[in-house]
Amino acid sequence: MLCYRVLLFLATALGLTQLIYLVDANFSRAKQFQESDYAMTFYVAGHLATEGRESELYPAPEATSFIGTSFDRAAHALLDSLPEKSTAIFMYSPLIAGFFAPLSQLNLTWSLLIWQLISIVGLTVSCGIFAHLMKVKFSESLFLCSLFAPVFITLWSGQLGLFFGLLPLSLGYLLLMQGRALSAGLVWSLLLLKPQYFPAAAFVILVLTLNGKLQPLLGLTFGIAGVAATNLLLFSPSLAIRWLAVHKLSDTLFTNGEYGIP
Repeated sequence: MLCYRVLLFLATALGLTQLIYLVDANFSRAKQFQESDYAMTFYVAGHLATEGRESELYPAPEATSFIGTSFDRAAHALLDSLPEKSTAIFMYSPLIAGFFAPLSQLNLTWSLLIWQLISIVGLTVSCGIFAHLMKVKFSESLFLCSLFAPVFITLWSGQLGLFFGLLPLSLGYLLLMQGRALSAGLVWSLLLLKPQYFPAAAFVILVLTLNGKLQPLLGLTFGIAGVAATNLLLFSPSLAIRWLAVHKLSDTLFTNGEYGIP
């Protein structure tokens, strides 16, 4: 018990230190953050969506590399301290660009700070859900997250994982545990906005479907249709096709030495 209390104290101290560091780093190293995932990807995408330049989000169909694409050029034009060797890439749904459009109108420092705050809210709600389901203290659930390095890295670089990944994943799990399987499937369809988290939900739905429980699958199907329809209504069908086609270039990130990835 004493060891656990010591661990909890260290986790709390580390969590508060991480929050202070995030705020300080945003303002004291603003230029360096131009190479962050948030700046090079979501901030630039939001700008293009705001200015009606959604066609520049993705490479042309005949492109063989992300280097020098319209999005890469737009990033270097917007971010004055972005190194020339850095390649800006956007492979997410056009809906993500639309979501970040309002934040892109702010100074990059404040925009990133607000997004980090939104991500912390997503993490907090997720911890509250798991604390409720697992019958543990909410404060302990939250502060122990500071010991898991990917949580801090996600916050620091401004990635989508906490708000568009962990939050819908945990919310869908709560709905499933409450017997609202159809709603759980609907919520899990939002994971298409952060596809790396989608397999976890898809596996659960597959197991339930094989056991004759079809409601989660129906909810997921309706949800996917809704996400697709929203993309088509807010953006052009041609843009949605270019979004899907851009994934064929993903392998070049690891086969083309020009990106600088070891």
